[in-house]
Amino acid sequence: MTGTRFSDHFLTIWPIYGGSNTPYGKGFGYLSRFEAKSEEELARSQLAGIKLYILSNIWLASMKVFEGVIYGPGNELTRMLGGYTLGIPKLSYLVAMESQETAVWISWISIYCELVYQVLRHAVHGHVVIAILRIFGFNVFRNTYKPLLAESIVEFWNRYYYYFKEIMANFFFLPTFTQLGRQLRNWPTLRLFAAVFAAAFIGNTYYHLIKLGDMMVQGQVFEGLYALRSRIFYCLLLALGIFVSMLREQRRGGRPPAQGQANRLLRIAGVWTFFSLIYIWNVGSGAPFIPRLNFFLSLFGIA
Repeated sequence: MTGTRFSDHFLTIWPIYGGSNTPYGKGFGYLSRFEAKSEEELARSQLAGIKLYILSNIWLASMKVFEGVIYGPGNELTRMLGGYTLGIPKLSYLVAMESQETAVWISWISIYCELVYQVLRHAVHGHVVIAILRIFGFNVFRNTYKPLLAESIVEFWNRYYYYFKEIMANFFFLPTFTQLGRQLRNWPTLRLFAAVFAAAFIGNTYYHLIKLGDMMVQGQVFEGLYALRSRIFYCLLLALGIFVSMLREQRRGGRPPAQGQANRLLRIAGVWTFFSLIYIWNVGSGAPFIPRLNFFLSLFGIA
C-alpha cells in the first residue's frame, strides 16, 4: 500500500490477540479509517473497548450458566447448585443419536438453545478481539451485535458474524453483482440470486474447503467436498434464506414492516426458527448427512 512501510502491516499480519481464519478488523486500510485522530477520539475508543471487554466477560459467565443449568451433565456451577440441571441434551448429541428416545419438545428446545449458545460463543470471542482493537485506538464495528433481536434473516446474517460476512461480501457478492450488471440488467432478481449464492453458498463452501489443509495438499478436492456435504447443504439453505429475505425487503419498497409488539416477536421467532433448523447441518458432530436429515424430520414427527 502506497505510503506505508512493511512494518506497518505487522499488526494485521499477526495481531496481538492471535491469528484467526476470519480477519477481525479486516486489514490495514480498514483499521486506518477508524483510527483515533485526537485525544478525545482515543478516549472514546478506549472507553468503548473497556465496555466491550466487560460485556464479553458477562457473556462468558452466561455461557457457564447455560452449560451448568441448561445442559447436562453440567459443570462446576451444577455441583454448586447441588447437582441441579435441566439436562437438555446438546444438539450435537441429538444429531449423532438421531434423537432416539428423546421427546420431540426436548429436541425443539435443544435446537433453540444451540442457537443462543452459538451466538454467545461468537460474541465472547469477537468482543475480546474488538475490545483490544478499540483500546489501541481503532474504534471498529463489533463482530456480533444483537443478532437475536434481528427481525429478518439477512439482518441476522449481518449481525451474527460481521467480519465473516464482510469476507463473503467483498470477495464474492460484490464482484458477482458488479460483473453481472450489464448481462443481467433486465433481470435484477436473477442478478441478486447469483450474487447471494456466490457469497453464501460458493464462497462459504470454499472458505471451509480450504481449511481442510491435508486434503487440499494431496489434491483431494472431491473427497473434501464429500466430507463437507452436511455443511454444503447448510450453505445452500442459508443462501436460499438470505436471498428470499433480501427479495422480500426489496419488494417492500422501503415500507416499514407490520407494526406492533406481537408482529415484531413473530418476526424474531421466525428468524430464530430458521437458523436453529438449518444449523442442524452445521453443528459440530461426527454424524453424517442422513442422520442429520432423520433428526430434522423427527422434529415434525415424520421420522
